[in-house]
Amino acid sequence: MIEDKVALYNDSDRLIENLKRAQFYVKSDYKVHVARSSNIVDHCCIYALSDPEKHDFAQCRDHEHDESCAECSNLTGTLNEIERLLEETEKDKELLHRTLKKFRSYREVVEAWKAHLLTSINQDLCRENLLDKLSNNEIYLNLDWTMKFLPIKSREPQLEFFGKRGISWHITVLMKNDENVVGKNKTFDEESDVSDDSQEINEHEMTDLSQESKDDDNAINDKETNSFRYKVFVHVFDQCSQNSDAIVAILDDILCCIKRSDPHIKKAFIRSHNAGCYHSANTLVSAKRISEKTGIVIKRIGFCDPQGGKGPCDRYAAVIKSNIRRYLNENHNVTNASEFIEACHSHKGVKGVSALDCRIENNEFKKVISVRLSK
Repeated sequence: MIEDKVALYNDSDRLIENLKRAQFYVKSDYKVHVARSSNIVDHCCIYALSDPEKHDFAQCRDHEHDESCAECSNLTGTLNEIERLLEETEKDKELLHRTLKKFRSYREVVEAWKAHLLTSINQDLCRENLLDKLSNNEIYLNLDWTMKFLPIKSREPQLEFFGKRGISWHITVLMKNDENVVGKNKTFDEESDVSDDSQEINEHEMTDLSQESKDDDNAINDKETNSFRYKVFVHVFDQCSQNSDAIVAILDDILCCIKRSDPHIKKAFIRSHNAGCYHSANTLVSAKRISEKTGIVIKRIGFCDPQGGKGPCDRYAAVIKSNIRRYLNENHNVTNASEFIEACHSHKGVKGVSALDCRIENNEFKKVISVRLSK
């Protein structure tokens, strides 16, 4: 109904072109223009996230909103013009009410999407500030379940292609600021990354990728004051329920490994996917028990917003899958967790990645992760 009304308008092509331009802007440049403090009201996080009625949830701004954004004004103006067009062309009051209600619901979705992007960027500013102040005895962890890997053979009949049970695998990317650490701790020695000629790599060796990672998510690495080192833990399960019990077991195993390899680590900051297994009560309550057991205090647990873009876990997953496809092309099979580990470690493995063949063991009081290292 709305499309028909707009199509009858003489200048409908201009309205459609303006909507397409606004969509492209919100999907691309809007994220770059949003800032913590801005003279443009549509780009100001302080103004957007402050509660106008409750002063405890508001922050006073030290600037005036005396500027405007042409693209944001284009979106608002186009929506207002379409609404005015509907009011002028529809004479039947009942149809007008239904049409306006439908249009305003569409408009709310567009404005909610824009607000969601601003919230995501504001949370990302917190992550950047945290990484900027990360000390030598603190680590930053990114957690995410990767899409299940379907077992595959180098040559398989079509009958075996259907009804497969996926292999669950979880990726954890560890980031550490190695400023003033190089040469003091063997775990983080630069030379350990060069001698990568054997699969018998130290299971907890860190990899310096601060000069290799130039993407948006790790833009903080470009600063001269910060140099991050990376270690990736991949937990692979033949059978596993991707629930909070598995997350607690994985987190407990990772922090124990880190504490054994580098005892001076005292604090950990965690950022995970927004799935229910990460922000469930069991996971959050277990953080205190894990901190007491491992000696590494979990200071913060944060979550990335949906549609917030690809993170470091997704990027490492793509590299690992590429290495597995190379292994498959050499007439090998990947049908279970042990073969998945062998594929990960093939061709000298992926730099900085430690893959573990794991299973969850049920206990009467708790669930514990049992790790079998495949070499």
